[in-house]
Amino acid sequence: MSENTGERNSRIRLERIRTFFDNTRGNPIFAIASGLVFVLLLSNEGSGGSALWIWLVLLVFVCSLVFGFEWHVRRSGLAFANAQRFFVIRAALGSLVMLLLGAGVLLLPESPSHSTYALIFILAISVVSASNLSCSTVFPYAALSNL
Repeated sequence: MSENTGERNSRIRLERIRTFFDNTRGNPIFAIASGLVFVLLLSNEGSGGSALWIWLVLLVFVCSLVFGFEWHVRRSGLAFANAQRFFVIRAALGSLVMLLLGAGVLLLPESPSHSTYALIFILAISVVSASNLSCSTVFPYAALSNL
């Protein structure tokens, strides 16, 4: 009986990881688009200069790593043997993207306009919402996006 339970739990875990990969496909595009909007908003405020563009280049680079890894996973396929390892790598890359997006707040000018604050808040809420919805099959990862 316990062997069947263990096998069933493994199949459920594999399906949750497959669903995670299906749901998170395209998130790097959303992150890059959010980064571009953020840069445009702060550029109009006269903020950041080169630091702003370095931040955007880092974000695009990490998102490119996510795209490359997702391509590798699609090419290799998810199976019992590799699912957990692939999930951990993808979660780490996704966490790095979320960290970079969150670090963008450090690039705010000393006294931005109220409309800039409002637009950046809306952008941040959108990123957190999209992360939570796409990662709902693996709750600890979804909770990480709230930080």
